[in-house]
Amino acid sequence: MTILSFAGMAASIIGVITFLPAGSDQGSFTGFFLCFLAASWLPSSSRASATARPSGRSPSSSGRST
Repeated sequence: MTILSFAGMAASIIGVITFLPAGSDQGSFTGFFLCFLAASWLPSSSRASATARPSGRSPSSSGRST
C-alpha cells in the first residue's frame, strides 16, 4: 500500500505542476484542484492504515507504575 500511495502522490504532484498556467496557456483550475486534493489526501490515507492498532490496551499502559 505504501508504494501505491507514493506513486499516487508523485502522479498528483506532476498533475498539479501540469495544470498550472504557463506562458499563453491558461491552465486548468479544476485539474489543479483535484490533483492538489489527491496530493493532500493520499499521505493521510497511507498513514491511517499504517498506524492502525488492534483494540485493547496500548503499549504504554502496562499497568505498572515506575
